[in-house]
Amino acid sequence: MASIAHRRAASTSDMALNLVPLMNLVVCLIPMVLAGAALSPVGVVETQAPRLCSFGCGGVPDAPALALSVHIGPDGFRLSGPGIEDALAAQAAPGPQIPKRAGRLDYPALYEALAAVKAQAPGTHGFTLSAAPGLPYTDVIAVMDLAQVKLSADRLPDARALRAATPLRDAQGVPEPLLPAVRLAVAD
Repeated sequence: MASIAHRRAASTSDMALNLVPLMNLVVCLIPMVLAGAALSPVGVVETQAPRLCSFGCGGVPDAPALALSVHIGPDGFRLSGPGIEDALAAQAAPGPQIPKRAGRLDYPALYEALAAVKAQAPGTHGFTLSAAPGLPYTDVIAVMDLAQVKLSADRLPDARALRAATPLRDAQGVPEPLLPAVRLAVAD
């Protein structure tokens, strides 16, 4: 029995923890993680959260705002809300129904309509966006991107002109916002 206890004591005292392989792994992984982080792009989308006291807090609004809603359907865009038709008619903009053109959503016409609403009601800073079930999520993102900044041209004849348009910038070089506060809604 003494020999078994002696063997256990000898075997535990002679063992040493070899950390070299673990340290080699850490030394190799840290530069790889840092290099991977440097190569991955980081995107930031600025959003504006609604103010806590937007209604009934005694504040005076800067300019009248319209409650604009944009719905993306299988047949195109539909703009709705009180005063929207008058705002679009005053600017001779397309809408409130914007049908597809050549089987595709007509983003240039939507931009013209959004720019017309902003021109008629400068206090409007956003809109509610809804999409029909089954539509690609890229259509929702494209509308959100389209509404972020004012472009160099209000009249855009086609998608090529929309892609070529550049954002308008203020004196400090910051892009001028169009309708950046987009709220998503569930469509029935």
